[in-house]
Parts: sequence; C-alpha cells; structure tokens
Amino acid sequence: MPMPQPQSPENIAHCHACGSAMNVAEIPPFSNVGCPACDEENRVKCEFGPYTLVRRHAVGGMSMVFAAHDPTLDREVALKILSEDFSADERRIAAFEEEARITASFSHPNVVRVLTTGKAFGRFYIAMELVPGGHFEHHIQERGQIPEIEMLPLAIEVAQGLKAAHAAGLIHRDVKPGNILLDAEGHAKLVDFGLALVTKGGTAKAAELWATPYYVPPETIEGFPEDFRSDIYAFGATLYHALAGKPSCGEETMSTTILRDAKKKVIPLSLAAPWLSEETCKIVQRAMAYDPKDRYQSYDELITRLDVALKRLQTGTAGVSSGVAAKRRAKSKRQELSAYVMAGLVLAGALAGGIWWVVRSGPQEQAKKTLTTAPTTVVADSDVESATQIVAGYREGRQAVEAGNYQKAAEEFVMLRDNSSVQEPTRTWAGVEAVVAGYLDGKPAEARSHADRVIEHIASLEEGKRIDSSLVTLLESLDELKPAPADPSSGPEAAAPRIMGWMIAGLKSWEQGLLDEAGGFFASVAAAKLSADEEWLKVYQKVAGDYQADLRQFKDPVFSSLPEDADGCRSAIEKLEKIHGELRTRGRARFNVRAWQLDITRQAKLLAGGEPEVEAAGEEPEEQPAATAAKPDLTTVMEKVKELIAGGDFAGARAYVRELRADPEGATRDSLSAVVSLAAVFLPDLEAELANGAIDAQMQLKSGERAISISPGKDGRPIITGADGRRRPVEWSEISPDSLIIVHRILVKNANGEIEKMRRHQCAISYDWLAGNRTRAVQAAGQLSQTSAVFKDTWDKIAPGLPE
Repeated sequence: MPMPQPQSPENIAHCHACGSAMNVAEIPPFSNVGCPACDEENRVKCEFGPYTLVRRHAVGGMSMVFAAHDPTLDREVALKILSEDFSADERRIAAFEEEARITASFSHPNVVRVLTTGKAFGRFYIAMELVPGGHFEHHIQERGQIPEIEMLPLAIEVAQGLKAAHAAGLIHRDVKPGNILLDAEGHAKLVDFGLALVTKGGTAKAAELWATPYYVPPETIEGFPEDFRSDIYAFGATLYHALAGKPSCGEETMSTTILRDAKKKVIPLSLAAPWLSEETCKIVQRAMAYDPKDRYQSYDELITRLDVALKRLQTGTAGVSSGVAAKRRAKSKRQELSAYVMAGLVLAGALAGGIWWVVRSGPQEQAKKTLTTAPTTVVADSDVESATQIVAGYREGRQAVEAGNYQKAAEEFVMLRDNSSVQEPTRTWAGVEAVVAGYLDGKPAEARSHADRVIEHIASLEEGKRIDSSLVTLLESLDELKPAPADPSSGPEAAAPRIMGWMIAGLKSWEQGLLDEAGGFFASVAAAKLSADEEWLKVYQKVAGDYQADLRQFKDPVFSSLPEDADGCRSAIEKLEKIHGELRTRGRARFNVRAWQLDITRQAKLLAGGEPEVEAAGEEPEEQPAATAAKPDLTTVMEKVKELIAGGDFAGARAYVRELRADPEGATRDSLSAVVSLAAVFLPDLEAELANGAIDAQMQLKSGERAISISPGKDGRPIITGADGRRRPVEWSEISPDSLIIVHRILVKNANGEIEKMRRHQCAISYDWLAGNRTRAVQAAGQLSQTSAVFKDTWDKIAPGLPE
C-alpha cells in the first residue's frame, strides 16, 4: 500500500508560534521538529484518529507502542503503530490487521483488550488497553527467579486467558514471558496475538516458523500441525524459566536438528530448582512433554492441577504425597543449619579479638581435632616467623576493610588463602572474606572468581578438614540467578558465620538489583548482637549500615518515572548528581544512578529533538521492493557512511542508506542498514557500562593524544586521563575506533550472560567494520560464528550483502 504523498493535508503541520506550514511527510510519529520560519520546536504527528500520543511506551520488531490519551473516556490507552518500513508491505499490513481482529474476537480479563483500529499518516494502528505493570520478562530479568507462591496465581491467570483464546478457536503460538503483561494490581494479561492461528477446535499449520527457541514446542520445530497443546508446552516452558530463573532450553538457534535434541534433553525442573514443591514440578514436566499426547488434554485439567498445587503450598502440605520434595528441603535446611553452627564455633574462636593468634599445638595434635572445635592454631609451631606474617596479613586485611580500601583487603585475604602455611579453617575463611571484599569493591565478577577459588581449595582438602557443604552451596550460588540460600529472618542472637552468610547473601542480591531483598539481609547484619569474641564483625555491621543508607536513597521519588518536560529532566539530573555524591557504597548503587541519569538524558534529547528510533539490534530488515534506478557508486556510498559514523551521526547514516534508490554495486541497502543499526547501539552500550566505574586502558584519540584510563562523566561524555595525568571530558567520537574496541573488550567481560555478551559483540563488530577495520571485523565475526549459533544466524543474514 503506497505511503501518502507529501501534499496530503495530514502531512502538513502548522507551527504553533508563527503559523507557518511544515511538510512532515517523512517525520516519524511524536517527533519534535524545528519550524523553518521561526526555529520554534513543534511536536508533530500526535493525532491518530481520536487519540493523542503523550509518550513513547515500547518498541517492537514491527511496531512502536505509545501511551495515548482517549478524550472520549478521558483515559490513557496503548497505541500500537505499524513501523514505516512495514506500512508499504501488504503482507505485514494484513498480519497487523489480523492481529487486531483476532484479539478483538473474544474478551477475557487475562487478555489485553483491543479497543479499535485505524490509519493515520499512512500507518495502521491498534488501540488497546494500557497495562502499566510492564512485561513479565522484565520481572524475571530483575529478580532472577519468581517465588513459587507468587508464580502459581499468575500461572492460573495466564492459563485462563489461553483457555478463553482456545474457546474462540485460536492458538497463541508465541506464549513467553515477554508476551505476558502485569497490570497495576499484579494480575497477568496475555498480549501479542500476531502469530496466532485459527484452529476452530482442531489443528493448524503455520506458513513460517517464527517463534522464540526457548519456548517453541517440538511440533512447531518439526513443521507438524499445532493445536492448543502447543500453547501448553510454551506455557510450561515459561513457568520453568520463571521458577528456575533460567530457560529450560539454552539454545537460541532455530536449527531444527539442534533444537530437537535440546528439547529432548531438558533437565527436569525438580533438579534445576530443587526448592520447588513436587506438585509444581510435575505440572511443568507434564506441560512440557515432548509428545503432545502426553501433555494436558484440556485447560480445565491444567488449571485444576495448578489450583491444587497453590492450595497445598498455602497450607504447607505441598509434596507430602511422596515426601521427596519435603525430604529434599528438610535435608537442605539441616545442612544450612549445620554449616552455621559449625562455622560459628570456628569463627568464635579462630577470629576472636582481631585475630590475635596463639601458636600452641603441633600438627599431630591439631589433626585430631574436628572443625567444629574452633582450632586456635593457624601454622605449625616450627615456623613462628611465618605465623607473625600471617597475623600481620590478617590484621592489615581487616584494617583495609575498615578504611574502605577493599582492593587491598582482598589482596591480603587472597595471600592468606593461597598460603599453604596457613592451616584450616583459617585459610578457608580468609578466602571467604576475599569474596566479601570483592563485592564491597563493586567488582562482583572478582568476588565470584574468589568464590570459585575457595570452592576449589575446599575440594582439595581431606574430608575431615572441609567446611560443611552448605557453605559451599552458598558460595556456588553466587554464579547462579536464584537467590542465595540464606535466611535473614533469624533473631539478633546470631553467631559470626551466620552474620557473614547474611552479608554475602545481601551483597549478591544487591548486585543482582534485588535491593529490597538485600536490605533484609543487611538489616539482620546491622541488628545482630555481638559477643565479646565477635567484636571484629563491627566493621561489617558498619558496612551493612552504609548499604541501608543507600537503599533509602533509592526510595526517592526521582526514581519513580521519567520526567515529561525539559525542566523536569534538568531537575532530575541535578538531583541524581547530588544522590550519586552521597552514596556510601560502590558497584550497583552507582551504576543504577548513572543508568537512570542516562535514561533521563535520553528522554531530554527526545523531548528536545525527536531523536528517531533505532532498529532493534540483530533484527533482519524487511526485504524492500526491487528498484529500477541506477546503482549508486559503492565507493561514494561507503565514504559518506564512514564520514557520518565518524561524527557519531548513526541516524544520519541509516537515513542516507535507506534513501538510496537502488542497491550499490556489490552490496545491499538491507545489509548496510542492518550494520549501521547494530553499530548505533555500540557507543550507548559503552556509555552505560562505563557508568559502573573507571577502567585502565591504553587509548589514543583521533588527534593523536594518548590516554591511560577512561571514566564516566556528566551528560554521557567520558573523562579520559592523559599520559601526563591530566583529566578532561571528551566526546566518544574523539576516541579512535581501535581504542573503542579495546574499551569494549574490557567492559564486555561484565556482560550479564552469554546472550548479552554476543549482542554486544555484534554491535562492536558492526562498528569496527564501518570504521574501516573490515578485515579485523570479519575475522572476529568468523571466530564468534564458530562458538555462537545465535551470532552466526544473524551474521549469515547480513554478511552476503556487505561489500568485499
């Protein structure tokens, strides 16, 4: 369907200041444009039918979603607008209209309601109810895993929504956390029926495979007909992800062979998340049966089982039918309790009085003691000089913690951990304190590395010298998304190891972004009553108090929502700068403040200039109609793109490629546009990650000036430290591409998981390619393609359209 011509009345806007006419045919919805006559800013393309756009809400693969005002009922609605690239594609238009028709064909409280459809400025839109609670996927990302008692009611609501769709003769075909929204009261609503099929109670077969690998059922992979049991599989996979904190299938490829094998080798939920009830694990296992005939044969049966599992959980009788899950949880609890009792006796004696060690018993006598008797000997009595050094090292480590020099503290504790002269359990506990110091220094990756070394050390010990396995479980959990296995609810009378357990659990939760949960652990640490032998723990109580103070800062209203005007943005940024200066801890707190500052800065830019949306990274652009115009000169095109990229104008580079009337000789506009879109995300990624703290790196500016470190600054401009030691802010575009790739290689190590790491590598390689380092970029792409099917699938679609 052709786009409206520029002279169409709806594409003419009038300046609110001088009344001059402005042609806005090529301008995206809800953009700010300057009047050519008086330079006054005007918000244009806000009226879509009876609705007025008020703010951006979300961006999808084919569409943008805005919050809009409905004047008839004086309410806010969600307006889903088909992107410009797809508004001329008859197939996409038909799919968009079909989504609206399907969703509007039935009504249910757990399905997002469609209000109406329409067309404005040449773009189709769907008006829907606005669901304010956000995507369920975001909740999983933020919290790691969702508690069973919280998840089951949501699962019942989602199942009821799917049941209603099935009753209307539909299957959703894309059930996943990202297509479940939570309203203001926390109730679940299904959204996005864009892939739905009409089954009329039977089966249907899709024309194309377009689903999410984590949740797609086996029959879809095989190309077999689908029915409502296919949705039940995806529903079960969604529950698995939410409850375990990780997907049931780690594959992201759409390769039939690889995915088929992965779906056959799913680890049972009862093993992936042994803290769950037996009933819930069985429900998920049956819902995810490989063969559809082994799954639930009706939604009523599924909902009934979910309801029973929830009631048993609420009454405390979950799992009693076989006792397997109950015994597992009881054993875990006994181990945890045993660890705290054992470690309490150890620390009460071994770490008392600021670690004033006494060399008393020899190795043979020491070997007769168990770890629960709090040995006071740390070295053999034949090496008094070594003992003195060990005492001094421990004292310096503690003093460094008290002074806030956590890096030095970690170094001292690591030296003790790696010193074979230090006997147990002192050597192990030195390693534990190195873990704490790493977290306090805002370096969770280093803390986890210290934990791995402690675990390796414990494994090398004889059975009788090892710390209880529950403490090992606590350390192992630092690499996992699920919450640390520690209980902050015990009374104030707590032994030293339990307090240290709370500290580690609180620090892990804090770095995961679970600030309220972390606050509970820190409150327990701060409130614990110490015995005379536990005075050394006061330093950790003070640190816990610092985290509590920072948590109170995050309750400030400035974190509640994005400002809606320029003055509000300026005020919020100033307030955040003040909060940042008052923070007492490192790591997550500072990152959160800077990340929120960046969001508000971007909001201010959007309000001021209508910055165009960037195509989703890694998304394959839609095929454009073949052009009959003469092919542009490839050299001219690439020089222009490189010039725009060098100045940081990625939007201009993408627009330039899009406006080409034909593919250049030896390249395609689609591939060039995809590379530019990926590269456009590269610098914002660096900016966001750098907000976590300065890094040392040998860099060179385009001017030839050399720098030895880079740190976050104001307004998104990094601060470099020159070779002469002077610091100054620079623009990202002033730093040479080679140096930016060096910075990327350092920062990408902190990426949250392999998926995020691969996405960042895609953006970096695209940037490097556009900057002129094509050989290096292609080589890097080849190496990553061998290790990541996700990267390979994306790059294989882009590479054929890039020039040699």
